[in-house]
Amino acid sequence: APFNVGGENGGNIMDGLIDDVRVWNTTRTGTQINDNKSVEIDTATNLQGSWHLNNVLTDSSGNGFTLTNNNSAVFSTDVPFTGAGAAEKKKYIWDEIE
Repeated sequence: APFNVGGENGGNIMDGLIDDVRVWNTTRTGTQINDNKSVEIDTATNLQGSWHLNNVLTDSSGNGFTLTNNNSAVFSTDVPFTGAGAAEKKKYIWDEIE
């Protein structure tokens, strides 16, 4: 089912930066989230979608959920990622996946 990240149907859009979005089909503990917040994860048990947003909208989980760029979102390098893979990280503002 379609869902929004960084905005909502009806027009309210976040004015900010989003990096490394993941969707899981299980509840994650605070410890699991904290332990992996600066790590790019491609595959893991219960990981349904993983978008690193490094100049592409491709789902890195292998499940094929490529993002749709709505509202002319653009990549940005003005706020560097500080965790693992910092040289490759880009920030991206985007609205919706389908």
